[in-house]
Amino acid sequence: MSIKVTWADPSSEDSDKFDDFYPPEEYTHDGITLRGGGMCPEQYEAFNEDGNIVGYLRLRHGKFTVVCPDVGGELVLIGNPRGDGVFDDDERTEWLNKAIAAIHQWQWPV
Repeated sequence: MSIKVTWADPSSEDSDKFDDFYPPEEYTHDGITLRGGGMCPEQYEAFNEDGNIVGYLRLRHGKFTVVCPDVGGELVLIGNPRGDGVFDDDERTEWLNKAIAAIHQWQWPV
């Protein structure tokens, strides 16, 4: 299992866009790379190892959804984390890993 997290740099020119949360801009787990972050909503595009988009993740108003292969696609996960428009720090990894598992199930149904 490989996990890589790149954090937003609060000293960059874009620092006014971030506060104490600094969601990851890139997260890789189990062959899927998520790129995005932000807040209100916190959202990501998911890419497989070949660089193809395989999912779209979004947390807004306390509802986390994952659709495949992109916006308007098939809903593969829905949940209600504690965070409203951004994950709480202690729940982000759990929900992103659930999303990746759901994307894998969509890609390779049993």
